[in-house]
Amino acid sequence: MIQNLSLRQIKSRIRSVENTKKITRAMEMVSSAKLKRMRQVLASFEVYSRNLEELFGRIFAARPGIKHPFFPVETVFAREAVCLIASDTGLCGSYNHIMLQHIDDLVSAQKTGESLAFFVVGKKAFMHCREKGYLIEKYYTGYTGRYQDNLRDALAADMTQWYRQNYASRCRVAYMRYDRGNHFVPYVVQILPLKSQVLPAEEFIFEPVPEIIMDKLLLRVLAARLKINLLESFISEHQARALAMGEATQNAVELLEGLILTRNKVRQGNITKEILEVVSSVEALRG
Repeated sequence: MIQNLSLRQIKSRIRSVENTKKITRAMEMVSSAKLKRMRQVLASFEVYSRNLEELFGRIFAARPGIKHPFFPVETVFAREAVCLIASDTGLCGSYNHIMLQHIDDLVSAQKTGESLAFFVVGKKAFMHCREKGYLIEKYYTGYTGRYQDNLRDALAADMTQWYRQNYASRCRVAYMRYDRGNHFVPYVVQILPLKSQVLPAEEFIFEPVPEIIMDKLLLRVLAARLKINLLESFISEHQARALAMGEATQNAVELLEGLILTRNKVRQGNITKEILEVVSSVEALRG
């Protein structure tokens, strides 16, 4: 109990809590700065992504019978590739727990005879999949919530290679999105085979042939969708860490208030005790 501690022990605890509060406050500010920067990147990229998706939909509507490996095909393998995105570090509240629990549920619900191969982003996801015995095809760590195009390009290249070689019938991305009310919602979206939004057919003149245009366009569409998924996941991570560190800082403030109050009481008690000892000594001398 704090009340049973000596004044020196209470002062030591106060210094310890103050140091902890400084660390959590600094981490909250860093995460908030990263969050703001990531949101700006996502907001600017979403404009490009929407225009790209619209162009893809228009070309697909104009040539609905066009053939491409990224469109649905029959495969002899019943395996699915899943890109799982989590964090490299902790101290981000329930972010990793919710995401990894969702993956466990996804694996449990998988149909008999089918298997999952994971492309893992983040050390926490890698350790979880290894502990559970899931098949890890490739892993990407060390990004610590910082988006980089080389991560997106590596993911796109590795997963498209699996799909082109018929190692997987489809490829999906499992990532976290931040929802209102401080809630985090795990999402699983399909990226291969590619699906297009339904748009009215229009007449276009294609130069060169539609197949060449579609091949270049689909690679850009796939890269854009992966970038959106990565950015939203990293935004959720920074949001979760900022919230967790903010709550830790508030807890430290409340704990400090209690410790300071206890310190003052102990100090007052010591002073009262000393006064009583002096009065008692004086009375003893008089007697």
